[in-house]
Amino acid sequence: WYTSLDGNGIRISEGQVSGFVENTRLYAKWEGEKHTVSFDIACDEAELSPDFPAIPDHMIVSYGDTYGHAEIPDGTVPGALPRPIRVGYSFDGWYTGRTDGTKVTDATQVLLSTDITLFAHWSANKINISFNTYSEEELPDKQVDFGSKYGDNNQALPVPGRNGYTFAGWYTKPYNSQNPDDHGDLIENDSQVTNPSGHTLYAYWEPNSYKITFKNADGRVDMEVLFGRSV
Repeated sequence: WYTSLDGNGIRISEGQVSGFVENTRLYAKWEGEKHTVSFDIACDEAELSPDFPAIPDHMIVSYGDTYGHAEIPDGTVPGALPRPIRVGYSFDGWYTGRTDGTKVTDATQVLLSTDITLFAHWSANKINISFNTYSEEELPDKQVDFGSKYGDNNQALPVPGRNGYTFAGWYTKPYNSQNPDDHGDLIENDSQVTNPSGHTLYAYWEPNSYKITFKNADGRVDMEVLFGRSV
């Protein structure tokens, strides 16, 4: 009990001699019940950026206050809910449900009657894919969702053409004359997008084989040659 309506007056304890000389009104001061807020990042911890501070096991909120005033276990008030960073994804916020629920922000008022878990919601980033065909054919860029497959949404990887060659697939490394067998990783329609940045795929080609026949008075000789190579 306090002598002021705003709770900033003199606190009157039971049995206290107040020294009042006239009738005095006392005012009740209330404190909101405290509840624990836990966090589910909805992904593996290894997917979070190493530059982001660890998310606290839980925070303490008071009924009637806002989530932005939550305390961490040591009593510190960070001033905001944690905002995790996940490689390849954008953070959409904290929600009361794993796949739906109500969004909770720093300004949301705490109206809890029990402890609660908040779930992180994420949106996969769009990754821009460009193509180097090593030919005269130019292909438009393609956008894919991080974590999806390169051929998702009925958008298969393009198959370029080149005179004298058979397409051997898309790879992650450009052609290197010093190490021509180092292509990097083969990327196919069912390959998962694990590079969080825009990147280029490189076409690799196998020269076609042709049969050449030489004839003279003594008979004929057949020879297999590769396109572009000397006979």
